[in-house]
Amino acid sequence: MPDLAGSDEDEFVEHMNDFKNDQYNNDNGEIRPPTIMNRIAPGYDADEIAALARYFASMPKPASKTGNDTPSR
Repeated sequence: MPDLAGSDEDEFVEHMNDFKNDQYNNDNGEIRPPTIMNRIAPGYDADEIAALARYFASMPKPASKTGNDTPSR
């Protein structure tokens, strides 16, 4: 699971909207099975998602756990 701290704002918004629309794809372009996020994300409107994106983007990235900056999914 990728860290949210230091995440890209646009990517965060895209992912949240994908969760809202049950269209969250994995790295191979296949739709991932539902997670808890597809039940949480619909509760946020566009302004709230943008505020969350700004908040997480403003946080410093945590030290890498795997030795690289590529989040594992």
